[in-house]
Parts: sequence; structure tokens; C-alpha cells
Amino acid sequence: VSPAPFDLSVTTVDTPSTWVKAGDYVLINVTVKNMGHKVSEKVDVKIVVDGYSDVHYLDEEFPGNTEKKVSFTWKPQHPGLYFVNATVDSLDKINESNEKNNFLEKQVLVIDGFPWWNQSWHYRLLITTRDKGVASHFFNFTELLHALDLFDVSFDRNSIRVVCYSETGEISDVVSHMFNESSGYNSKDNATGRLTWFATSVFSMIYFDVEENGGKINTEKQVEETVETPLIQIGEPEGWNTLIVKPKNNTLILPNTTVEFQVESNAKLSKVTGVASAGNTTVLFDFISKDGILWYSNQSFIKEGKYTLITTASDEAGYVHKNSCVFTVGKPDLLIKEIRFSSTKIFKNTVVDITCVVESTAFIDNVTIYMYVNGEVVADETLSFEENLEKTVVFSWTPKMEGNINISVYVDPYNTVDEKNEENNRINSTVTVYTPPDVMVKKISAPSSVKEGKTVYVHAELETRGVSSSTTYHVYLYVSQKIMRWQSSEKVYTKNVTLTPYKPVNITLVWDTAVYGLTEENGRWIIGVEVVPVSSQQDLNFSNNRRNTLLTVTPEERNPPVVNKIWCEPATQEVGGDITLYAEITDDTGVYNVTLMITTPNNDTNKHMMKYDKTNGKWFYIIHSLKTSGVYTYRVVAFDASYLRNKGVSNNATFLVTEDHTPPHLVDVWLTPNRVQVKDNEIRIYVIVYDNMGINWVNVTIVDPEGRKTDNIMEEVEENTYRFSETFNLTGRYTFYVAASDSAGNIKYSELHDFWVTNDLNDTDNDHIPDWWEKRYGFDPYNPMDAQSDEDGDGYNELKEYNEGLDPLQPDTVFGFSQNELTVAAAVLSLFIITITLSLVAMKRS
Repeated sequence: VSPAPFDLSVTTVDTPSTWVKAGDYVLINVTVKNMGHKVSEKVDVKIVVDGYSDVHYLDEEFPGNTEKKVSFTWKPQHPGLYFVNATVDSLDKINESNEKNNFLEKQVLVIDGFPWWNQSWHYRLLITTRDKGVASHFFNFTELLHALDLFDVSFDRNSIRVVCYSETGEISDVVSHMFNESSGYNSKDNATGRLTWFATSVFSMIYFDVEENGGKINTEKQVEETVETPLIQIGEPEGWNTLIVKPKNNTLILPNTTVEFQVESNAKLSKVTGVASAGNTTVLFDFISKDGILWYSNQSFIKEGKYTLITTASDEAGYVHKNSCVFTVGKPDLLIKEIRFSSTKIFKNTVVDITCVVESTAFIDNVTIYMYVNGEVVADETLSFEENLEKTVVFSWTPKMEGNINISVYVDPYNTVDEKNEENNRINSTVTVYTPPDVMVKKISAPSSVKEGKTVYVHAELETRGVSSSTTYHVYLYVSQKIMRWQSSEKVYTKNVTLTPYKPVNITLVWDTAVYGLTEENGRWIIGVEVVPVSSQQDLNFSNNRRNTLLTVTPEERNPPVVNKIWCEPATQEVGGDITLYAEITDDTGVYNVTLMITTPNNDTNKHMMKYDKTNGKWFYIIHSLKTSGVYTYRVVAFDASYLRNKGVSNNATFLVTEDHTPPHLVDVWLTPNRVQVKDNEIRIYVIVYDNMGINWVNVTIVDPEGRKTDNIMEEVEENTYRFSETFNLTGRYTFYVAASDSAGNIKYSELHDFWVTNDLNDTDNDHIPDWWEKRYGFDPYNPMDAQSDEDGDGYNELKEYNEGLDPLQPDTVFGFSQNELTVAAAVLSLFIITITLSLVAMKRS
């Protein structure tokens, strides 16, 4: 059995949630799987998102049929909808049986804070769409209210408003909307229906309320726009919230002093209460308000301590929000928590940073902290404790002598602040100052020449003298043309090394990618190595800290890829359809990646990474669900696999997207509970309908047994599933068909279907003959006319045959008479003959 070929795939791209906040770090986990045999080569995993890219390598072997997870960190800067593109073997170094599963894309929504639109509204729901356009969705507002712990309340359908926000989180528009109630709508138990609105941005906030919070005026308006946009994300329902304005967190309140507490809400409330507790002390109080937004309460505290304030706010419907903060009643306390030195070893004439952590139990302004060296003040700094009750102060100190030195840090040494405890304002430390060492670069070596784009390895021998213990140093590798200036712009590699006195150490430094550089220099480079002490120590002799050598870089090829052909299939497509774009590209070093540039009829240009089909030797990209009609212009930009990533660009090509002329697709039509139903019982007709552009309406046309026709609207009960329910009191056969129209006006009709309404489920066609008898003798149980037929031609219709218990397929008469009738007739005839005979005999005798 041959081993399975190489086959790597990206199986999942995960983020902590479907949306993240701008400015926060996001952990992106990419899972890759080896579905072939063991891979011993180095495998790279790459992500690209919003101009940011990162590559991780799987260093160890990758056994077959196993998965590995790689984590990336991304920090989005601005709100919007982003696409995380993950690729395994992005450099295409591994020859795989299937290259199409090396790529996976994940949508991530980045949001910022969205300000509350109107204080008269109490609840909202964030919706994200792909683009601007008409959005539509079936909402269950009863369930949304239950998610907010609101039960036994009445949804106010007049309260619906749709507010669009810009990508920076600012309110842009209150847009037109229309809410169509579903069948059986009930404001308390079944507040469901389809909401349609015109989204002027990708962020739409649905504001809604209940009647208990005050009625609203209906502002529904027909949505005139026709270009639709799909929903990408539906958030969780959100209620109003509160902010404790006063006291601020960690405020100091003096005992027996009246202070004002304030709570502010972004919606009108009915009640706000507060509980302040410290140990066994608990204070309960109510807030008052003039407008229902800003609430006040004046309070005074006798017992000292650290209090926790919990506020509980509610609206008329019973939605509750709690908030909390802490404050202190009593005198403040300042203390020095710790001091730290930037180095564990301090050297003479070398700057050292002394970090001091100072803490206060309350807000205090203009507090001074001093640093003493052997009892003399060398530095001070004045600071204020406001939002943060812990401050960090850094003093810089350059020791001028060797030996043991006493360092002291003192906060408020002159007692300008009346504190609860004056004994914790000072901290002391004794440090030892040493004589600096001497470190040197004894020699370096590097190859004389290297190919452009390759890695250069430089070897250096280092040694330190004049110290009694091992010491850590920074080693830098510099590269420059013309002249070496030893500047940070010339630095290409940094390494830390620990040196033991008088013991030379050999290290390797790396110039990761050699470049050819200036043409006039013909690839000539100066390579330099420098060793320096860490920032907290000096070097007695800097003249032996550097050495350099020469290197020649030979140039890489500079031929761009050749785009032989670009095309699309099909060349013309309808709105809502898919189209695949192809490119054939060749290059001597191989193609690294290909970017597809598409300009829409609206002059918006989008970029897409094309995928490679190794079997057919071409690059491709599929555009799904085209939304805009018109001429699209596209071109491809290809980069080769050389170090220089030479670029080749194709000519422009076009494809046409026409308006939608394809009717909806009727997947299935069916009835429940059965095709035959007893009179006055409900029959439900279902249909599943799909359309790329969206469904406008679905109707069912029913013709009753008397030929009367009715058109009925079918309601959407699930995604793409519609239903019509009705009871029928007229017995007989009903025929029906379903018609569906998409947003472009294309209509599709189903085949003709039927159902029966009967008085008896055992007699479908109501002809008084049971279905089993009709099926037994080959008659149609759905045709009431066959009850009057005479299959065997004996003069008896089938109803009489059934009632008489006769076989409808065997004649039961002679000349139209039944056997009983013939018997009676024969008896009468015999009696008549006998009577005539007797009469003739009597006449003869007489």
C-alpha cells in the first residue's frame, strides 16, 4: 500500500468572539491538519488581516492525521468588518495532492462604543450587514425581551426605530423601516414579524421598547430602495445602563460631612436606590430625580472605613441595572510600597534608574516624594493621586563613588498631609557600587560572498576582563555600504551574551536577508560587530568593542512574472449569481502569490487573493452572489518566489453582470397532516423557496370543488420556508399551486397539486362507497363520478352493486333483469299458462 501523499489544510480560524473592540488585542487561533503522510520539512502558517501579516513556523515534525494549533495576536485600530486570511505552506514549498484547502477566511467584526440614541428608548440590538442596502430579518421580540429578563410585558411595535452608525461609532441616520407582523402576532406572548429597513452603513442598531415604559408614535415608512444586503452578525439585546458620577471610585470622604451622590442613566428610569456598606455598617437610601436621567442623594457617614456603594436602577417595565464603586470615610494614608533598581549590579559613573511605587488610600493633590543618597536629597517629584491611587516614580542616579551606599525614598516628609499613619512614608535600601569591567571583540569572520536574499552568518570571539563574576552584554551586528557609521539604522541583529572573566566566548550573529544594495557599490558591504555593556554598567575601554570585515552580495534575478492569460467563466452573469476568474502565470523562480483587483460598476476597487489549482496549472477566485449590475473591470498582480518578489501586472479585462431574470427555485411543496382531511379540520400547505436576490412574496392559489379560486399570502415560518393554514367546510377535491416572486419581480409557479376534504376519511370522494371497496375492484377513490358508472353493463351502477353486495365486474341481470326478478317473472308466466290450459279444458268439456 502506497503512503498517502502530502496534504496540509487549514481547518479552523477562531477568535474569542464574533466581534472585538477596537484597540484591544485579539487572540487568533489557527488549526492546521496534516491529512497525508508525515511532513519533516519546516511548515509555515501565515495570517493576513487589514494590512497586518505574521508567520509562524512548525519546527517539529508533523505526523500524518494530526492537528496543530498556532496562535497569533492582532490589535485592530478602527471599527469595521475585517477578514482574517489564514494559509498553511504559504510559500508553496511542499508538493501536495490538494492545494485548494491550504487557505481559510474568517470574518471578524470590530466595533467601538455606540452612544445611546434617545433617552426615551430603553432597549436595543446591534445588527451588522455586509454593505449598504435593504436589510430584512425575522425577529422574535418576545424572546429578545426574555433575554433581558423582562417577562409579562407588552412589546410596543410602534417603538421600533432603526439607527445607523458610522464605522467610527457615530450616529449617522434614523432610517426608514417597515415591520410586518407574523400570523398569530401577540404583543405579550408572540411579538414576531419581519423587519425591513434601509441600512446606510454596516452598523444598524434596532431600538425597541415596551408599552409599560410609555407608548411611542408609529413612524413606519415603505422602504423604496431595491439593492439588498445580507446580515453578517446579530448581536445580543442590550438594555440601558447607569454611571455613578459621584462619588468617583476611591474618593475620600471626611466623617460627618454631607456629600452629594449622583447617578446618570442613558434612558429615563422610574427608581434608583443605593446601598453603602463597610463591615457591619450598612446605609440604605433612595435617589431623587427631576427628569428621570440624573439622580441625586445627599449622604453623611459617621463610621470610618472603606465602603462599597451598589446602586440599583429600574425602569417602569422592571429592567434592572446595577453599578458599584468604592469610597473611603476617614483620613488618607500615604505609603512607599517598594523601590526597584534597573540593574542587580551597579557600577561607578553608570546611570541607574530607581523605581518607587507610592500608594494613597484617597484622592490627594500636590504630594512630594524625595530621594536621599547617604542622607542628602538628590531628587524630588510632586504628584497628585486622582484616578489612580498607585503611582510609579522613576529617579535617575549616577553614582560617583564605589562601596556601600544608603538609598532612601520618603513621601511627604514634612507632614503637609494629615495622615492616618505617618510611620509608613519611608523606605531604605543599601546598594554596592562596583568598578566597571572591560569587554572586547577579539576577532570576527564571515563568508567573502553570498547570494542576494540568502542568510549571512557572522562569527565573533568575545572576552571580558576586570570583573569578578559573570556579566551580561549586548552584541550588535551592523551592515553598511560606503562607510560604517555604527548607527541604529545599520543594525540588523541583536543578541545578549553572558561572559565569564578571562574566558573567551564564540557566538554567531545573523543577517537574515542579504540585499544587493546600491548599484555603484556592486554588492560590496561592510560587516561590523559591536559589544557593549547593558545600560546599567560602563566599560573601561570602548576602543576594543568593535571590529569589521568585508562581504560581497551577488544579485538575484529581476525578471517579473508573465501573466499569459486572464479570463472569467461565465463571461456574463446575472445579479445574485457566482463568477469564477482565472489566470495563467509563469515565472522561472515560481509564483509566490497572485492578487485579483476588481473595480465594480460603482468604481469601488476590491482586492482578493487568488488560489492555485495545481491540477490544471491555473490561479482562480470565485465571487459569490454578485449584488450590482453593470460592467466589472479586473486585472491580476503576480509576485514571483524570488527574494525580490518581482511583480507582473496583467492588462485589464471585463465581465458583465445583468439584472436578475432567473425566477425563484421552488424546492418542495407539501401538505400536513395528510392529502385527505375531514371537513372543518385545518390543512397546512408548505413550500421551500430559494433565490439569490431574496424573496418578495409567496402566494398559494386554491380552487375549491365548485370552481371558486382564492389567492392567499403564505407567511415565512423559518428561513426560506413558507406556510398557509386554513380549514375547509366544502367537501370534495381542491386543487392548488404556489407562486413565488423575487425582489427583481421574477415569478415561479409550482406544478398543480390537490387535496380532498371529506366527511369520512374512509370515503374520500364522498360517493358513499368506501375507499377499500373501490380500490379492491380497481375504481378511483378520488373520483365521485364512478359511483354512477356500470362497469359490467348489467344495468346496476357501482353504488347499487356495493349496497346489494354484488360483484361490480360480473353481470347480475338477463335482458336487464336480476335473477330474483327473472324467477318471479317465470313463476307468473307459468301460472298464466296453467290458467289458460285449464280454461280450455273446461270449455271443451262443456
